[in-house]
Amino acid sequence: MRPTPKTSLAPLVLVCALLMSACGGTADSQSGDGSGASTKLSLVAYSTPKEVYEEIIPAFTKTAGGRGVSFSQSYGASGDQARAIIAGLPTDIAALSLEPDISKLVKEKLVGADWKSTPTKGILSHSIVVIGVRPGNPKKIKGWADLVKPGVDVLTPNPFTSGGARWNVMAAYGAQIEQGRTEAQAIDYLGKLFKNVVVQDKSARESLQNFTGGKGDAIISYENEAITAKQKGERLDYVIPDETVLIENPIATTADAGAKAKAFVDYALSEPAQKVFAAKGYRRVIASLVDPKTYPEPRKQFDITKFGGWDAVMKKFFDPRTRSCNGSSRASVSAPADAHSQYDWHWLLPRRPARGRRLAGPAIGGALATAYLSLVVLIPLAAVVAESTSGGWPAFWRAVSGDQAVAAMRFTVIVSFAVVAVNVVTGTLIAWVLVRDHFPGRRFVNALIDLPFALPTIVAGLVLLALYGPKGAAPFDIGFTRASRCCS
Repeated sequence: MRPTPKTSLAPLVLVCALLMSACGGTADSQSGDGSGASTKLSLVAYSTPKEVYEEIIPAFTKTAGGRGVSFSQSYGASGDQARAIIAGLPTDIAALSLEPDISKLVKEKLVGADWKSTPTKGILSHSIVVIGVRPGNPKKIKGWADLVKPGVDVLTPNPFTSGGARWNVMAAYGAQIEQGRTEAQAIDYLGKLFKNVVVQDKSARESLQNFTGGKGDAIISYENEAITAKQKGERLDYVIPDETVLIENPIATTADAGAKAKAFVDYALSEPAQKVFAAKGYRRVIASLVDPKTYPEPRKQFDITKFGGWDAVMKKFFDPRTRSCNGSSRASVSAPADAHSQYDWHWLLPRRPARGRRLAGPAIGGALATAYLSLVVLIPLAAVVAESTSGGWPAFWRAVSGDQAVAAMRFTVIVSFAVVAVNVVTGTLIAWVLVRDHFPGRRFVNALIDLPFALPTIVAGLVLLALYGPKGAAPFDIGFTRASRCCS
């Protein structure tokens, strides 16, 4: 196991955070027995199985193979995670959405070519593509044909960042083939489908959050995502189409990962861990554990080999090297010079507002931001300027050049330089941890850091002046205390 920067920097960030007011953060770390971790593993995963790992990681650390192990965890869109690993994100275990993302790591020699040499051929979990709908299914959506009807707003992630989105595309395409349509007709269906897609989020998890937030009439998603959302109390139902694809999610250890990482992968494939996957809505990879009553098999279920495997699918449907549209650099899908080439593949691009069309949301947001800025910054600042210049500019200059004013400005500059020097180090470390790691209380830490920015300095100064100034509510003037003179 190679040492990673997270091992030493996270505690340092925590100490610095405790010393600096309104700042703080710590890396996400879970150890098994509380006796102090001797090995730290970095798990980099796609967005949806976070709830599963929150249970199986503590369980693993209680086993003989996991004793003394702690984890740092990173979750995000599968394609983004693969690119981050290639760019240098410390990783011992890569659990991604689809095989091509692992293949990228193999090509960069970050993962061994034998990563499929497990009893499940490198596959950690199964699921299927389903259609999420509003409670009671008000649009009466029963299958793929209903998603292309007028007035049905559909959500699916962006296939150039999300592995789940690619599964969705192949499920929709394969369903048409299973229904007896030609490849040309299946491509035509995808064009109609994506005309109804109103949002393409970065990941499957973000897409689900957008849907549960009220956007759209239907969402194409993993079955396990829909089940997990219902377990959390989200208001949605889901429909299993008659024709859908079997989702296979791979896992692999990196080339220089140690025995502990391999032990974790073995544990994740074991019966106890697979039961956790099942409890969170996944279809287990161990056939003897699959309950057909809980997870009925769709009438026409197919897998990616139906289209020649992921290598063929990636070249035919998701080649990111193609650029198009008036010289702009926008990823589209390219197809070989066969029957598919006569079709417009740009329907996979994220939806954009039509040119000249103005959105109400940003305009309202800008107006509210301007109003807030005026109330808490501009109006108080104007009042200060008006008051300070009411006696004329000579009086203003005498006020700002007096001993007290000069001492206050000197003190402010000295403190500012000191704070900048400290924050160059601690601020960078804190930001590094908050961006890369997920841990309990992360949102609270973010809010704590943002708190000082929510209160403009001039407003804070006016409040302090109103309380402790010459005419303040307090029975003394803080400007003439011994402490204030020492600071000056």
